[in-house]
Amino acid sequence: MKLKIIFFCLSLFYSINIIAITDQQLLQLKQRFIPHAQVGVIFLDASTGKWLYKYHSNQRFNPASNVKLIIAASSLLYLGKNYHFTTTIATDKKQQNIIHNLYLQFNGNPSLTKLQLKQLLKQLSIQHIQQVTGNIYLDGSRFKSPDYASGWTQDDIKWYYSAPITAISIDRNNTYLTLKHTRRAGDLLIAESKYIKILSDNIKATKNFNNCIFMLNMNQKNQIHLSGCWPLHKVDSVLKIAIKNPELFVSNIIVRFLQQQDIKFNGKIILQKINLQHKIIISQQNSVNLAILVKHMLKHSDNFYAESLLKNLGYEYYKTGSFTKGILAEQKILAKHGFYLANNTVYDASGQSYYDLLTPHDLVKLLYVVYHSAIYQTIYQDLPISGIDGTLHYRLTKYKNIVHAKTGSMKIGNIALSGYAKISNKKTIIFAILINHAENLHQAKKFADILLSKMI
Repeated sequence: MKLKIIFFCLSLFYSINIIAITDQQLLQLKQRFIPHAQVGVIFLDASTGKWLYKYHSNQRFNPASNVKLIIAASSLLYLGKNYHFTTTIATDKKQQNIIHNLYLQFNGNPSLTKLQLKQLLKQLSIQHIQQVTGNIYLDGSRFKSPDYASGWTQDDIKWYYSAPITAISIDRNNTYLTLKHTRRAGDLLIAESKYIKILSDNIKATKNFNNCIFMLNMNQKNQIHLSGCWPLHKVDSVLKIAIKNPELFVSNIIVRFLQQQDIKFNGKIILQKINLQHKIIISQQNSVNLAILVKHMLKHSDNFYAESLLKNLGYEYYKTGSFTKGILAEQKILAKHGFYLANNTVYDASGQSYYDLLTPHDLVKLLYVVYHSAIYQTIYQDLPISGIDGTLHYRLTKYKNIVHAKTGSMKIGNIALSGYAKISNKKTIIFAILINHAENLHQAKKFADILLSKMI
């Protein structure tokens, strides 16, 4: 394997190949679609590691969600595709239909839902428990603060895609807010939510949304203030927002469920690390295996899954579930397989951080390592597939099932597309296309797709 990687690195500098595109053609495409953007491109032969074409391939770009390729590879390499998360409910003393303390240990399962948590708690009723005489202890110690990575913005963290990364979580730490529609501009909109309290909702309907700001602020009690304007719609607007205090949110869900099941509880809810040794296990819930979690993350570009996997990797490798330790674990794991991730290159696992910087060369080198490893088939099938599914469902439809690649975008004009293009049964191309500061994201995607099509 190491000989292959060495050959790959040398070939990036010394190989000469027949290419299907020239710099002049690329620049003409760039002038047509994204004249003022920065572009970096590299294509190489997956078998030999020889480059087929490159343009600014060693310049650093913000790679957006292509960063998810790093956590996908490092988690699968270190933990294996059958790894799973376990959520546990236990007690210390049980007498007939009464238990003393109730313990819930959360291990950072990013896919845990309200329904699954309620199914776990339902075991209390199934086992005829009618009262909890002590306290409820919630253990989220597996993940450490901060809950947001470096380079995330205050504007983003109120929305679902930038929810706080905590071990105690359900529904990816987000919930829904509905703005009831109206037919007249200037009318005040009514806001509704099932799980959070709305303290104020002074929102006016407007025809010209460009001249108005919508303000949403949530406090540590998961109460929200709304103000500003929202565009006129014929139907209600459903907004997906991040929960500010996941531990409180989950606590309230638990208490509400106990009340619904007529289980008496008058104690406190305490956040504390739990040792399950000598505890009586009431119920446990295992997540789907890691390969399926990675598939969801890559197909749908799920930020919460990515960051939860990063903190979990830090815990498994260093026994500290933080962003910093997770990134250090990625570096150590991938270095053993021939990919060296430099310090101060990435700051998260999802690609939300504005500090993330990678070169196209970095990405194809990672994909080359994956191609020649035991996890290739898992990653290959987990990636979005052109014209078939995920974020490539409606892209490259003329090349259905040929491209398996990770997409990425940021609203500041950054687009990324990196992965594999299977030209024939015998030839696969590895590629990375990074675009920063494009004037129009739609045009940037067109540029990337057309450029890739010229190679396949």
